[in-house]
Amino acid sequence: MKKILIIDDNIDFVLTLKDLLESKGYKVDYFLDTEDIEDYIVLNKYDLILLDVMLKSVTGFNFLKVIREEVIRPVIFLSAKNTKSDILKGLKIGGDDYITKPFDNDLLLAKINSHLRRESYNRKEVIQFKDIRIHRNSLEVKVKEKVLNFSKSEFDIIWLLANNLDKTFTKEEIFNSIYGIDSYSEIRVVVQYIYQIRVKFREYHIDPIENIWGVGYKWNYQ
Repeated sequence: MKKILIIDDNIDFVLTLKDLLESKGYKVDYFLDTEDIEDYIVLNKYDLILLDVMLKSVTGFNFLKVIREEVIRPVIFLSAKNTKSDILKGLKIGGDDYITKPFDNDLLLAKINSHLRRESYNRKEVIQFKDIRIHRNSLEVKVKEKVLNFSKSEFDIIWLLANNLDKTFTKEEIFNSIYGIDSYSEIRVVVQYIYQIRVKFREYHIDPIENIWGVGYKWNYQ
């Protein structure tokens, strides 16, 4: 049984959402505030996290910034904040999706199922190149045994490209691989993620992602 965690300070909303998810076979826990969470590492026992933006003690954005390096599970923002800038901010800081309130229950369930399906997909666990080792299960990228810190979305792009050496991916294909069903995100976030990935590899004089002009991106490091 897949486990989902809700972090939201509206108890009526939480209980309604909990009933919906449990009716679909999920095990659901919740916190009404981030201060109730004693050890962030326990968040990894859940398969997916639904996170509100406007919480009591800290915004969901700031909370995700704090936990993202420790928590490798998909995080979907649920928020009444529905401006483009809010949505892009949530995705740029490491959110895996962003759904605005009020939302359609079927859409929410479809997005949850899409993220969980990608998480459980049985793929190769480790990809090894010359100085780069990519670990699927721990979402780690190592260069000469030093761990580089990537957001989950950045890691997903690295894994997609490195796992398909002979293929050039368009921005649209990369976007769909990361977000699946999505009504709000913008494809241009892919360019921003690629830039951030390159910056982090640059310290080691490595540029593993090739830009095929007019087409897309491919992995070019063996």
